Amino acid sequence: MSTQPPRMGGCIVNAQDVPTEELTVRIWGLGTNGRAFSQNATLKNLTSTTAVIARLQQDVAINEVIGLQFRDIKTRVQIVWLDSQNKNDRSAEIRIAANQSCPWQSELSQMNDSNSPLNRRAFDRHLMTFPVEIKRDVAQSPMRIAATDVSGNGCYLQTMSPCPAGSKLEITFWIDSEVVNCSALVRTCDIGFGMGIEFVGLAGPVKKRLQDWLDTHKRVAAGAKG
Repeated sequence: MSTQPPRMGGCIVNAQDVPTEELTVRIWGLGTNGRAFSQNATLKNLTSTTAVIARLQQDVAINEVIGLQFRDIKTRVQIVWLDSQNKNDRSAEIRIAANQSCPWQSELSQMNDSNSPLNRRAFDRHLMTFPVEIKRDVAQSPMRIAATDVSGNGCYLQTMSPCPAGSKLEITFWIDSEVVNCSALVRTCDIGFGMGIEFVGLAGPVKKRLQDWLDTHKRVAAGAKG
């Protein structure tokens, strides 16, 4: 098992943690020995789609989907990275499975309301459907994919056939009626699940305009629910 820290774009980068309260979750599933397990674990390094669970006692496989309950909310998560160096205190990066809600969203909202230097507006990421078109080379027809975790710096694309980390892409998306084209770089690759990309060819003012649009969209959506 890899003992390297999560890759660029995973939950360690741009993640938020809870400084004063240890968050406990219940997890369950099948271990690599084929036996069912259920235990409490510690949750940290939160984003809207990822987190790290610590104090994992059971050996589990990368890409395994397990159950997770935080307070009264249950969801399914996928193991995308493991640190099994300490057999009695394993750590795992998890990503919320497709079509599942974020059970710790209230904690993220509280942290976003604080004055922590982690909460810089330029790095806010929003869980929403954001259509993009990608081209892997100039001769290829564009393919439309729905991004699910978006900021002015990049997004996470759900696809069963992600590009390898380090791949260069051409991206098209829309800010209202404005068409934006830019180059992008694949930072993370989760086989069978998706890939995290960075908008490397996007100018600073356009990043800010995209971030402003995302922030406004989130406020409007929140107001409509209320």
